[in-house]
Amino acid sequence: MSTQTYDKELKALRDDFDALKSDISELTAAVRADVKATANAASQTAQEKIESAKLAAKAKSQQAVDAGAAGVNALQTTIEERPFATALTAFSIGLIIGKALNK
Repeated sequence: MSTQTYDKELKALRDDFDALKSDISELTAAVRADVKATANAASQTAQEKIESAKLAAKAKSQQAVDAGAAGVNALQTTIEERPFATALTAFSIGLIIGKALNK
């Protein structure tokens, strides 16, 4: 094999390696961009689900507060309408609890 042929083949091999190096760099950049886009999409989806859960929890807590307020209002109305019966009921419940705890 002559030196010229060897040099040509070596140059062709170097050119092939440079092309391969460039292709790998481009592939790495494309994969990096794809991974970043996927991560951003997953993060956005997670944030949307968190926000949705927060809104649902807020709505449920407001329902609980409203139900509690309605219960207090109903109890207050019952006490105002029948104060003697309410006092007698409270006394009876206290007596029963006292007897149960005394045993």
